[in-house]
Amino acid sequence: MKHKILLIFLLFTSTFFSCRKDDDTPCDNKDYHYNLSEEDKSKVPYTGYDTLVFVSNTNDTAVCIGQGKKQYYLRTVIPNYTINNCSIPSTDNYEAYNYKFSSNNSKFDIEINAYRKSGIGLSGSYSIQIEYNASINYILLLYQIGEKQAYNFRDSVLINGKWYRDISISFIDSKKQFTPKLFYNKEFGILKIQNSDSTEFWELHSKK
Repeated sequence: MKHKILLIFLLFTSTFFSCRKDDDTPCDNKDYHYNLSEEDKSKVPYTGYDTLVFVSNTNDTAVCIGQGKKQYYLRTVIPNYTINNCSIPSTDNYEAYNYKFSSNNSKFDIEINAYRKSGIGLSGSYSIQIEYNASINYILLLYQIGEKQAYNFRDSVLINGKWYRDISISFIDSKKQFTPKLFYNKEFGILKIQNSDSTEFWELHSKK
């Protein structure tokens, strides 16, 4: 019995003193990093220096030249919380990549971001965001790209006279007659963009 009492006492004192903070010991800030997996990165088939040529159904042409690929981090700071008289801020760092393209046509401009952002729902998922003409943001969830069970999956689509397989489609809610749509697959990236203000659409002619 003495051994049991001694054991309990030691556990209690150890717990008690471990909860104390030495005033001379600095607080350690928590800094976490979350990176995109190689599988996620493979679903963004751009080097950053690609040349994309799109042709519209009105016979207009847009040549988009990649300006580079930039890695950055989306940072979310968690408000300070206090433990043992120590105020500890926490920072979550989410890896992201940006792809900018310079277009020779003012009607067609794109910028692409691949990221994982904190939060719930779409904002908390591994995503590709494609900004079209600085006004429309298409969102594709990385885990759904090429996934046959996804609601926005199409087995094959005819684009610019060529059949493409494993297509993911991003829809933008619109009260206009034509719903903006973006067609994408992990081999070629953006395949087609349908505008919202008319029947005009753009299709990929070449990627190199």
